[in-house]
Amino acid sequence: MRPQAQPGFEFPQGRHNASVPASIREEIVSRASECLKAVQLKVDFYRIRHRLFLPLPVHEFPENLSFVRGLENYPYSIWVLWELEERILALGQAAERDGDSAAVARDLAALAGWKRFRQLEIPDLCSAHLARIFCRSLDWKWLSAGLRKEILAALHRLVEDGAGVLLELPGGSVGELLAQGVRFPNIPTIGALGLGLAAARCRHPRAGELREHARRMAGLWLEWGLAGHVEGVSYDGYTADFLMDWLEVVPLALRREMLASPRLPQILDEIRHLGAPRRPENLAPVGDVEPREMRFHYSFAAKFLRQVPEQDGFVFPRAARKFLRCDGLAYLPAPGPRWREGRGLKDAHYALVLVGGADAKAVVSWSHSTFGHMQRDAGSLVIGMGGEWLLSDPGYRQYLPTAEQAFTLGP
Repeated sequence: MRPQAQPGFEFPQGRHNASVPASIREEIVSRASECLKAVQLKVDFYRIRHRLFLPLPVHEFPENLSFVRGLENYPYSIWVLWELEERILALGQAAERDGDSAAVARDLAALAGWKRFRQLEIPDLCSAHLARIFCRSLDWKWLSAGLRKEILAALHRLVEDGAGVLLELPGGSVGELLAQGVRFPNIPTIGALGLGLAAARCRHPRAGELREHARRMAGLWLEWGLAGHVEGVSYDGYTADFLMDWLEVVPLALRREMLASPRLPQILDEIRHLGAPRRPENLAPVGDVEPREMRFHYSFAAKFLRQVPEQDGFVFPRAARKFLRCDGLAYLPAPGPRWREGRGLKDAHYALVLVGGADAKAVVSWSHSTFGHMQRDAGSLVIGMGGEWLLSDPGYRQYLPTAEQAFTLGP
């Protein structure tokens, strides 16, 4: 169910349910066929050497997950939602083509019955991903009237829950807020954007209020990024991905205002320049990067380029359809010219990149960000060749109390 058209409101062309190239449809169907074989959802917390297997469909929110002493409040549940989203979007999009919707309908019905939608005390990553799953499903033609009703009811409950625990936004300029120690990084910003998306799609009575809340959060996040207070391309790309989703359901004037921010092309620069030679999905380990599970920055790029295509020759690598998440795949343009990056110095905004051709790259961090996920590593040098980072910064610390943790934390 779409919101009704309003003055100054139009849905952007090239949404996720537009026709996609045959190669991308084949990739989605291939992923869906693997999902159909599964009787359990496998969640690989590989960074702490732990795996979780949940029977399918998943009938309740994955709470009380705690695997590392001292990190009980880590958002472990989001790893489950990442896997669920990928599974459901693969199956749901494939069902648009072949009509085999039984498995994904069971998954969606189970999710719609959840009593809880978030792990934290505010709208968070989990509630945002659930909102996106539900909202994407409303566009699928195979969705039955009964299941649609259940999903809309779940969206309404999700909004009611999240609207009751909104962050109180202080007034003041970005500089004043920074001086006060106020930070709204990826989790609360994505939570607010997901809540705004859900409220718009289910026509919640507080949709206007929640849109304004999301606008304020997103506006601050964009301004902080322009001032150099970033979280690195993985996490900023994650937030920008949800920003693109939310912009699909806001009035046209607001969408244009947000899309005009110079911060968004900056993130494209970071995506283009911080990938390893010949393997652009393998991000330079400057700050925290999660190139295996968190490829939302590429989903952002696909969605943004559908809206604002004139971006100084940004080209997706031909292998992108193999590593994009399903949510971004349906926005991916048809293959264009090969990914080429000229030699010389490149500005990645929180790092300086020297490209030595197709096979070599050096990255020097110069970040002064006060946000999380950016270590105090200005001056750190990483060198990449042949798809790998041979001289690497330790980056993410190991959460387990091991020699590896001692190494990554340093003296």
